[in-house]
Amino acid sequence: MALLLQGVFFQFGGLTTLGVNTIIMALPAIVCYYLFAPLVRRGGAISMAAAFGCGFLAVLLGGILVGAALMFTEENFLEVAALVVTAHVPVMVIEGIVTAFCVAFLKKVQPSMLPGLDDKT
Repeated sequence: MALLLQGVFFQFGGLTTLGVNTIIMALPAIVCYYLFAPLVRRGGAISMAAAFGCGFLAVLLGGILVGAALMFTEENFLEVAALVVTAHVPVMVIEGIVTAFCVAFLKKVQPSMLPGLDDKT
């Protein structure tokens, strides 16, 4: 919905890029869920490291997909694609930290919000 509103109101990419923007935003999240969900369900440091890795890798994959989309658009965008992935590095670290803290908070306060966890964990 946010991408649709962005395309309609701000004309950032327009409606023609809605599909590729949706893939760029959603696919890394789905991949990271399936990779890291079993590790997040564990306790302790493994859970925190998996949550950090999940946030970090989701942004990394999103940046790589943006770079690939730009690169396949036109060969002149190769430098821009490399710059986009490089610019995502600080965001990757911040997203990993925020995700780790969010998962730790949810595990303490409301573990039922995390799939596979019950109130006893």
